Order: sequence, then C-alpha cells, then structure tokens
Amino acid sequence: MVKNKFALIGSFVLLAIPMILFFPFPDNDEYMTRSEFMGLPIETWDGYVPLGVAGSVLFIAAMILLVIGLEKYRVRGVLIGSFGFVLLPYILFWLYQETFAQGIYAVSYDGEGSCVFERAAEEEMLNGECKLNLHNHSGEETTVEVEFIDTYIPGEESRMESLMNVNGPYVITLGANEKRSLKLEELLDVSPLSKTIDGGSFSNVQVRLKDGEESRIL
Repeated sequence: MVKNKFALIGSFVLLAIPMILFFPFPDNDEYMTRSEFMGLPIETWDGYVPLGVAGSVLFIAAMILLVIGLEKYRVRGVLIGSFGFVLLPYILFWLYQETFAQGIYAVSYDGEGSCVFERAAEEEMLNGECKLNLHNHSGEETTVEVEFIDTYIPGEESRMESLMNVNGPYVITLGANEKRSLKLEELLDVSPLSKTIDGGSFSNVQVRLKDGEESRIL
C-alpha cells in the first residue's frame, strides 16, 4: 500500500502547516473572506491573503506527495486527506471546548445571529433588535461581554451592526453547559454619530466576546 514513506511523511508535514496557521481558534475571521480554497482564505475585502495562497499551494503539493507515496487506493487517500484537512481543526476545537476550555474560550456561537434596525419616532433615534445563540461548554458559570462587529463592505462608511454597541457592551452570564438564545432590544441614540444607516436587517452577524483583557471574534 505504501510506495514511498518519505513522500507520505512530507505530505503530512505540508498539510499540518496551513492547518496550524489557520486553526479556527480563538478567533474566526471568516466575515472578512471573499473567496477561499479548502477552508483557507484566498481573498478578503482588503485583497489577496499571501498566507492563504501559500497554504493552498502547500495543500496541492501535499496531495501530490500523497499520491506519490501510495501504491494503491490513491483516490481514496486524497478524499480522506481532503476531508481530514477541512474537518480535523474543527473536531479538535470542539474536543477542547468540551473538555478543558474555561471562560470565554468555552463559549461558542453558531454564527446565525441577526440584527434589525428601524428609524424610531424620535429624531436621531433607532430601534435595534439583535438575536444570537451562545453555548457555554464549561461546567462552570461564565460571564462575557458581547460587542457587535460591522460587516465590512468597501466604500461603506456608515456603522451597521455595531450600532448596537451604543448601548453596550452587553454583559451576559451563562450557566454551566447552558445554551441560550439572546434577544436584545434597544432604543439607540445615534445623534453623536457622524454617519449611520436609516434602517436595515443583517444576518450572520459577527460578535466579539470579551472578559477583561481577553477577547475573541466569532
């Protein structure tokens, strides 16, 4: 089955490098990604990502070495290697959160939060409503501060989701192993802001969790 042991070892090493560089913990910056390859960011709103491009080249090289290293079952090996490359970091992340993680590192977010803003009757006021689901995987009570992050759109200078931070940050206490659906309804005074939206709805909103000096982007 093994044709070239050194080629196989080289394949595993090349696969490990981009997996480590882009391990989805503690932050998840996918909101900046415009295009990706095998989960690696190729281009963001700011341009191409050199490390992402390099990681993609390493992945392709690793698959070539894997084919060279196997005497048979090459297609099966490439498929297993590809799925493992994409899924293994998330499996390891999940195992860590379920076992050793504490504080904000034990909190996960499903990424499906939404926000809606509407102009209120009072001038320079907005009604804001955001929903998001958080899960504390720790066996201990955890308190986090939640801040909202704007979706990055080139040429867009108005604040969007981050308008909720006018009344924030929001201090949330999650019990041991608690899953909670949060619904935040706020009347926001946007008069001090130079440029804001008049209204709108947003899905898959990004948030920042904070606990003292520690923070994570999810």
